[in-house]
Amino acid sequence: MAVAGELLDRIPDSDPLYMFKDGRPIPPVDVDCAHQPLTAQQFALAARTELLNDGTLRITFGSDIALKERIVYAWVIDDTIVRCGKSQGVFYKRFFKGGNLMSGSEKYVTPAIQAYPVPQPRGGTPPKEAQLWVTLFRRAGGHGLIYAKRAEFVPSPSGRTMLCPEEVVLLRRHHPALNRSDR
Repeated sequence: MAVAGELLDRIPDSDPLYMFKDGRPIPPVDVDCAHQPLTAQQFALAARTELLNDGTLRITFGSDIALKERIVYAWVIDDTIVRCGKSQGVFYKRFFKGGNLMSGSEKYVTPAIQAYPVPQPRGGTPPKEAQLWVTLFRRAGGHGLIYAKRAEFVPSPSGRTMLCPEEVVLLRRHHPALNRSDR
């Protein structure tokens, strides 16, 4: 494994700054200061995120919303919404199982960054996405924010899953670069 200082340096910037959906490029949507539109929609700062030199993605919750259920969230890096999602259960468990052990899809980001450009096992973060995470964090000085709020969930037409209309609105309005479901 590379020395921590060299690890992120060996990952080139992603160019262009977008991911693909069905083979078609989807450019990022510029959001002028994401904080203002999110707080106007009653989103509150829930966590601070940081990409460490060893490629570890650190999430530090600083709000009691971390303990709430039925949450919609927006991950903001450099004033742009880069990922959004929902959590039906306790919000922090969307990212952690216990202590600092990551769970959910975010647990795959750190290993993908650390192993770049080696592909991860099925279901893991692809190298191009790991590259985009690093590029976005690099351009933002290594820091990001997660905004969250309580949300309403409704049954899907099949009744098997729960949908969050606010998440759908965020996805359609901002086309977050790091949402696989929006590619």
